[in-house]
Amino acid sequence: MNFRALSKLGAQEIQGIENAQYDAQKLLAHVIGSDMLLAKAADTPIAEEQEALYLKILLRRKNGEPLQYIIGETAFMGLMFCVDSRVLIPRFDTETVVSACLEIVKPSTTLLDMCTGSGAIAISIKHLRSDLKVTAADISTGALSVARYNAERHNANIAFLKSDMFENINGSFDTIICNPPYIKEADMQLLSKEVKQEPVSALVAGEDGLIFYRRLFNEGKNHLKQNGYIVCELGFDQDKDVAKIAYNNGFSVLDIKKDLNNIPRALIAQLKEKTLA
Repeated sequence: MNFRALSKLGAQEIQGIENAQYDAQKLLAHVIGSDMLLAKAADTPIAEEQEALYLKILLRRKNGEPLQYIIGETAFMGLMFCVDSRVLIPRFDTETVVSACLEIVKPSTTLLDMCTGSGAIAISIKHLRSDLKVTAADISTGALSVARYNAERHNANIAFLKSDMFENINGSFDTIICNPPYIKEADMQLLSKEVKQEPVSALVAGEDGLIFYRRLFNEGKNHLKQNGYIVCELGFDQDKDVAKIAYNNGFSVLDIKKDLNNIPRALIAQLKEKTLA
């Protein structure tokens, strides 16, 4: 069987999955080790052993395993990052946060990426701004293993630390960037079965979804230099609540950037005056 016919059967097998046709073609291209568009254009012949492997992988997708985990990588800020079940899958929306950070970060300064996960944010920033001294932290040993691998893959010189938020963080930084967990506990049941297979610790943030924002600004102000910045990702409809948390901790909210869906996604705050812990 050739690529087009087999991927069409694959799409039928996983019907009900969003973007089933794309996923079927992407998975088949992954199995045969080819670019999807090239394989489709050439209508590449598929060997029997490849077809058997493809059917096994389709079952994983049908059962809700994210496409990115099956393939083992995903794109972010023009780079490819390895991902598995130990890390949250980087989303396109988060590119808004990186872009917001790049607008305000000053040359040759220090930056901390809190809750780094796969390392996508820290590595993308280091890739685009090699002058920065970048540190990345996460509570998960597994996530840090993935992040270190991605840093080596992209030759990014980043210091990685295992830390429950700021517990093991020493010193101060010019900028802190963070994509924290921000989903309310009650909303977990509303998530797709794909998202439910991602690390719960990287998703859920208590009853109101704001636990980590409180820690970010309350603890983070003690690890910022004078006039330092915090740039963070926002969950849906959280911009006002997070802005209030920032303000109550001595920050001025400079801007809130919207993503391509016109949803407030990135908050930029600046510490105007150092406050006592």
